[in-house]
Amino acid sequence: MKKYFINGFLVMASLLVTFLVFEVGTRIIRERLFFFDNFLTEYFFIVKSAYPAELDKALGYKPKSNYAAQRNPWSTKVTLIDHGIRSNGTSTSKIPSRPSILCVGDSFTFGDAVNDNEAWPAYLEKSLGIHALNGGVFGYGLDQSILRAEQLVPVLKPDFLIVATIQDDVRRCEYSIRSGVYKPYFTVANGELLLHKPLQIIPKHELDRARRILGYSCFFHRLFFKFSRPWWIHGYLWKGSRVHENGMQVSCLLMERLADFSRRSGVPTMVAFLYAIDEPPEIFSELSACVRHANIPLWDPYQELMELRKKNPAEYKSLFDGHMTAKGNRVMAEMMTKFMRDRGLVPGQSQGQGHQPGGKVIPDRGQGPAQP
Repeated sequence: MKKYFINGFLVMASLLVTFLVFEVGTRIIRERLFFFDNFLTEYFFIVKSAYPAELDKALGYKPKSNYAAQRNPWSTKVTLIDHGIRSNGTSTSKIPSRPSILCVGDSFTFGDAVNDNEAWPAYLEKSLGIHALNGGVFGYGLDQSILRAEQLVPVLKPDFLIVATIQDDVRRCEYSIRSGVYKPYFTVANGELLLHKPLQIIPKHELDRARRILGYSCFFHRLFFKFSRPWWIHGYLWKGSRVHENGMQVSCLLMERLADFSRRSGVPTMVAFLYAIDEPPEIFSELSACVRHANIPLWDPYQELMELRKKNPAEYKSLFDGHMTAKGNRVMAEMMTKFMRDRGLVPGQSQGQGHQPGGKVIPDRGQGPAQP
């Protein structure tokens, strides 16, 4: 009996030692040696994920300040300076001096999947020769992007503001929780926007027993993620809570709010539409009317993108990989640069049809709603 007990103990001890070797090795490789939370939390709380995010009382969450690492889903270089502004790849760790353009938006603006110098604000800075401040934030809705602009403009004092959006950002305005974090949202009362501020807590998210225990192991997490991903993360991806279905109405009223903010702040503003690959423009076709009604210049590259797809499908496809590739960001920045120069929207450029002194925004009459 004693012999069986000793043999059993030795087997268990060898298994434990083997597990510890694999566990420590996996943690070192993944650069998570001292991460003691459940690894599945990264898949339903953005502030605990590989994204450099932290809670914010006005925006729900925002990028961390003074951060530099490659620990993200794409292992790309991400450098954040003051106020969570993403670096454009320069050596400076401070906000550049004026003149400057502030760019806000979601992950397409932040530059998911590309390095600091490959996001479209970085390319815009090169093509215009003017500092472009990348205030984009992964996962933001149109409501959060505009609130971030209202937060950053008084501090950074840019000479021009670009609010970029994808079509899904309109739907994101309908959520009070998204990416596993409470977010601000607007409802409409008597034709006016009513702001609901986010709670400063992490929403509860229950795990079943197996994931609640095994999820603390980096080794088992990576093992199941690689060989049984659907089972391992099923039902545990970043969840949201939808509170209404008036995303378009809210977005249209947000355009009026943006125009009013532009006038009050004296910062000329433009709205930029961004597209995923082969994405039809239905939502933007409606939103574009609201942008123009608010007297905000609108850059919509849909027609140019469709012409490129027809002329050179392979070239068009190379612009996207879920988000935009580095090449896609460069092409978008080149098209945006031409639009801004043609309409006199570049800070320091002689005043033209694009805007007038004092921040009054003049509509662009030369570009109609995008059509397939």
